[in-house]
Amino acid sequence: MKRFNFNLVMIALLLFMFKTGAFQIDNDQSDEQLYQTLIAISDDSKINNQQKLKQLQQFITRVSIKMHPKISALARTKAMAIAAMENQTETLVDYQQELKNIPLANDEQQIINLLSETAETNLYRIQDKHVLVIAKAKALLDQLSVLPISKQDNYLDSTLTLSVNDQAFLNYIIANSYFVTTNYEAAQQHFLSAMQLYQSTKNLQGQATIYTNLAMLSWAQRNYEKALAQNEKAFNIALVLSNEFMWVNTMLNKGVYFQHLRQFDNALATFQKLLEHPRIDEYPEQKIKALIAKADALQKIGLFEKSETFIQQALLIATANHDNVNLYTGKIALGNLLTQQKKYDEALKLYISAEKYFKNNQQPRLHSAALKSLSILFEVKKDFQQALSYHQQYATLSINSLRNAQKASIIRLNEQFQADNKEKQIQLLQQETALHQSNTQQAEDQKRFLLILVISSAIIIILLISRRYSKKEAAKLQQMNSDIAANEKQLMLLSYAFKSTSDAVFITDNQFNIEAVNNAFVQITHKTMHQVIGKKVNFATINGQDKNLADNIMLQAKIADTWQGELYEQRSNNEIYPIELEVEAIKNEQLEVIHYLGVFRDITARKKAQEQLTRLATHDDLTGLPNRALFESLIQQSCLNAKHVNKLPTLLLFDINGFKKINDSYGHQFGDTIICEIAKRLKRVLFTKDVIARINGAEFGILVELNNPKHSAVRVSKKIFSIFEQPFMHNEVSLTINASMGIALYPQDSDDAQELLRKAAVAMLDAKKTEGLYYRFYESKMNTSVMKQLEREQKLLNAINNQYFDFYYQPVVDLETDLIIGAEALIRWVEPDGTIISPAEFIPLAEQSEVIAQIDRIAIKQVFDQVAAWQLANVQFGSIAINLSAQIFSSPDELLTMLQAKISQTGVSPACIKFEITEGMLLTDVQTAIKTMRKLKALGFKLSLDDFGIGFSSLNYLKKFPVDCIKVDKSFIFNLHKSDIDHSIVKAIISLAETLHLQVIAEGVEQQTHVDLLKDMQCHQYQGFHFSKPLPVELFEIKLKNNTSSDLTKR
Repeated sequence: MKRFNFNLVMIALLLFMFKTGAFQIDNDQSDEQLYQTLIAISDDSKINNQQKLKQLQQFITRVSIKMHPKISALARTKAMAIAAMENQTETLVDYQQELKNIPLANDEQQIINLLSETAETNLYRIQDKHVLVIAKAKALLDQLSVLPISKQDNYLDSTLTLSVNDQAFLNYIIANSYFVTTNYEAAQQHFLSAMQLYQSTKNLQGQATIYTNLAMLSWAQRNYEKALAQNEKAFNIALVLSNEFMWVNTMLNKGVYFQHLRQFDNALATFQKLLEHPRIDEYPEQKIKALIAKADALQKIGLFEKSETFIQQALLIATANHDNVNLYTGKIALGNLLTQQKKYDEALKLYISAEKYFKNNQQPRLHSAALKSLSILFEVKKDFQQALSYHQQYATLSINSLRNAQKASIIRLNEQFQADNKEKQIQLLQQETALHQSNTQQAEDQKRFLLILVISSAIIIILLISRRYSKKEAAKLQQMNSDIAANEKQLMLLSYAFKSTSDAVFITDNQFNIEAVNNAFVQITHKTMHQVIGKKVNFATINGQDKNLADNIMLQAKIADTWQGELYEQRSNNEIYPIELEVEAIKNEQLEVIHYLGVFRDITARKKAQEQLTRLATHDDLTGLPNRALFESLIQQSCLNAKHVNKLPTLLLFDINGFKKINDSYGHQFGDTIICEIAKRLKRVLFTKDVIARINGAEFGILVELNNPKHSAVRVSKKIFSIFEQPFMHNEVSLTINASMGIALYPQDSDDAQELLRKAAVAMLDAKKTEGLYYRFYESKMNTSVMKQLEREQKLLNAINNQYFDFYYQPVVDLETDLIIGAEALIRWVEPDGTIISPAEFIPLAEQSEVIAQIDRIAIKQVFDQVAAWQLANVQFGSIAINLSAQIFSSPDELLTMLQAKISQTGVSPACIKFEITEGMLLTDVQTAIKTMRKLKALGFKLSLDDFGIGFSSLNYLKKFPVDCIKVDKSFIFNLHKSDIDHSIVKAIISLAETLHLQVIAEGVEQQTHVDLLKDMQCHQYQGFHFSKPLPVELFEIKLKNNTSSDLTKR
């Protein structure tokens, strides 16, 4: 233990001296002392790689190769490792050449060679040559398995060794390449091997790297919770090591994983913490990514204005740092925001500029992101042809990314193959020249021997010459053997790569006769090596392929040096499959073809994926029915046909009423079951020739061709409505549903498909005004009412996006003391011109448009911020009530996560917040509602049951609900002074609350008489115009100042 502490102190001292310039390299120092200095530099986590490489270069310059060959060689491998990580090929090659001039023993030379090749392999990984990386890393691991390994050091007891960390790093390299090539199982296996090795040496830096990569592996497999947990381990190690760069990256990843889990408040809190770091400006790339990610999270919760602010900040930083990659990434993010705001033309310009930049600069991953965004933009614009075109480009580019990575490695293998051929030819010529010179020399020596033979005194001299010659020849022979061994090693590596690649490879002579194939060739074709070697390359005459196809390919490869294309092959079991083939001509120095190299892969899966993409673009994934794009095309075709036949296209569009509530109450799985069952029932009641399509959500379209549309459409609508006569069942739940239908006729309503769809939708919206199963034929007067409805919805969305909302506070008064003990926060829509819109007007519209949850989020944020301000100013305000909608209450995970984040962000005490929920929200799924309420209570919030008495809850449910108080609905208070029935109901409610130990608040109290009667009934609290109408914040605060209670919050 004492030795360990001493070493740590020495390393720290040496590093400090080196950094401050006080350290001087002394070649009289021992190898052990120099090694400690080398480790202090290479293991320093507080400097970046460029600084580290510079210090290593200074170290290498100062250390004498002659006096310290082992340390000199080891220092160069350390510098090569850093150069590889920084993609500095020239630096790595320079040090590789220098290593050849350092004299080492054979076993130590083997260790230095392995460390050098490890750095080279990592360089290939950085350059995305992942097939080559996998082959080389496998070979290196095999070599390493038979060499001595120390626990942690490369220099031990005056001997060079390989360390466990070297073995771990090789496992990390191969795992990373497996990950990039989507072989996740192999990647995980090698990541875990690396982790075990790093743990055995207590290498925290290595462990953090593996945890980060395991998190990315889980993220790629969409296991975001596991990714978050693994990233957290890397984050904790960063804190232990005080590694700021690692902390910044793990924080960024943490926010991204929260985002994928749809925990947007946690994501926003994480990004905010990262952006508030005092030295975040030193990491511009990470700062830009955090700003863009935060903007995306804000978009997800409807805060578009704030989102744009953060994107613009990211664009400014990227511009200042000349970071074009992140600049155009930010433009894609801004385009996504503009798309959501329906600013399509502005978004299109940004997408096009980003797509062009990434395409020209060969950035396939980011190029595919731009193409995907363009596809989504045109899909939103209903330009499905353009959307499909960009989606196909996106899919093709994504598939080609992996293929190109493999192709780069194959090209590298081919280059090495040709280079080795050339080198072998040179070596053979050199050996032939040496042999010729040797023979000539021998002939001369023989002549000299005959002449000198008569002179006996010269015998001793001849023997000495002969002996010296033999030694030279032995040295040459030894060098030749060494070169041959090196060539054999390179050929073994190429052979390993040849055998290990997942693509089928064949090598032919110049007449296209197969000389060698790899294992993948056998696996793909189902043909043995014996069946194909020596045979001419031939392709099956199937699917219209020319019988001379192979000859044509060979000829084109001979002329153009290469041929690439798709064709069909047939396995030995007669199974036909598509392949993608690349053939390259290998030529000698006289430009004569000596071999052909062929590489192909089975692209059956890709073809199926492309077919699936085409189907997904035209069919609904859930039901298999035509989607809107295909339906629209079929309508247009029917309209064209109608000009030549008597039957006329008739369009019936229907939507399930209240389907959103069904999803919120019973879950999306139940909703999907209903959608599928509706599709099945429609197929049973309609003719095969009738077209059934799922437009979106719970909206279906039917296209029928009728002789008398006005009369026959009624009959068809009745057949459609008949499917709703029987209830829908799922998991013992029986549900009766209904629908509203709109009908548009050709040609009187329109002869255009889009216009027919629009008018059928207008008629359907008009039909929704009547409850139950109802249909309406389109009438021109309907346009006006629908346009007004759409205008109101658009106006509301604009108010939400710009947050045109204020909160008024209506005091809640204690009946015993007549003091304010809290308030209810009531939302008001305030237009820029000052117009105030009552919630009675816009809340039903928000519920119908399904944007009420966005208003809930605004309410929670603004009220929490206000309460936090009051707490900071020591204002005594009691408890503030916030109304929750059914939509957000039915998403408990999102609600609870958001509230936890708000508590963390604002520091508000949950005891100061009371959530009001209505009886109707609780009855759709009582058990889930109770669980949600208990979780809210566990966080410290109070709960109030609003509008009590007008719902349908039984006393059995009421006693189970963990509420703190009930609010008597104002409909019972209004006539309290003159209605015996209302008087009795209110008294009974108060008595019931007393029994259940609940507080009672009476709403809508407008007269002193009401106050007196409620006091007699021993009601606890009230609110209403008698004491105060809802007040803006400033006036409510004045009311609070005039309140004489000493401590409202305790109440």
